[in-house]
Amino acid sequence: LTMADSGSGIDMEGSARLSARGGVTVNSSSQLAVRLAGGARMEVPIVRVPGTLDETSATRIDGAIKNQTDVPEDPFASSAMPMITAGVAEPIDHDGMGFTHVAPGVHLGLVASGGTIILDQGLHQFVMGISLSGSAVLQLDAATIQLGDGAALNLSEGSSLQGTAGNALQDWPGHNIVQRGAPADWTIADTAVVSIGGHCYAPQSRVIISDGAIVSMRTAIVDSVTASSVSKLHLGGEIDALREPVVPGRARLVH
Repeated sequence: LTMADSGSGIDMEGSARLSARGGVTVNSSSQLAVRLAGGARMEVPIVRVPGTLDETSATRIDGAIKNQTDVPEDPFASSAMPMITAGVAEPIDHDGMGFTHVAPGVHLGLVASGGTIILDQGLHQFVMGISLSGSAVLQLDAATIQLGDGAALNLSEGSSLQGTAGNALQDWPGHNIVQRGAPADWTIADTAVVSIGGHCYAPQSRVIISDGAIVSMRTAIVDSVTASSVSKLHLGGEIDALREPVVPGRARLVH
């Protein structure tokens, strides 16, 4: 689900690929709500838009298209998210080598270019952003990351973010990353990899995937997605509130 209400919710070019088990819902009513140029393709069961998709982009979608449909509101808009108390935030002490275990708590931010940082099970609140480069690995051991207002998530070079779904927040079961507040740009570039087993909720954040970067997660609610070059985005689950009813023996989808 992309929340941008104008312009392109999904903008892909080059040979970028997007695949999703549960389909894609775009909030923008623009004719370019989904813009696919060059060799970019989407492989999804269904794309839902409140307007009508551009015909050229529509030919690059392997799946059904549901135009002029009612797009549901943010299904988690009323779910409470903890406050981040910036005054108690502490830096993460990581020397860029070896393994560093980090206990749940409030962190200033994280900048790393090597080594492995393991976020232990629980809630990890980041006042500032997370920036990984080089060969740095951020591993989530059933941890949930909460990014502060406007904080960015940036991965470049051969860095990676990986891990299992977290259940640290009662209102956010199975979520690995949550964020609410001012807009932020998340960039995943070069050969960086994001591979997490949980959900991502950041309705004000713009996700920009480029070069040979690969992003895989269960579901995502974000402002917009931009993908270029040979980058890939895979969403392996479904958002219950957006699930299409299945009528046995009949076609599920209509234009």
